[in-house]
Amino acid sequence: MGGMGAHGEDDTGLADLSAIPEEFRAACGRPGSRVIVRHFPVTIPHALCDLTGVALSYPRHGGATVTKGPSMIWNSGGFKLTVHPGTLDVTVEVRLRPPGANY
Repeated sequence: MGGMGAHGEDDTGLADLSAIPEEFRAACGRPGSRVIVRHFPVTIPHALCDLTGVALSYPRHGGATVTKGPSMIWNSGGFKLTVHPGTLDVTVEVRLRPPGANY
């Protein structure tokens, strides 16, 4: 039976990704991967899942690639990606109707 060790790892040395939304799991530690975000807002702890270099998007609202340092990217489609200072946790927010949108 597997027990939990430090940093959320089980005794096999693999991180327990159950706290990470399913669509992000395969991209953890895999720069160049692409993830289509299903629910927002969502924050992915860097300590459990390194999304550096992963392209995140939300249909019809654009997206952005996770940087290796703190940043905030907010596009005109209403997609906002924040890499938090200190923790490097990644937060995705989507404004479904950007200000001034005429649709």
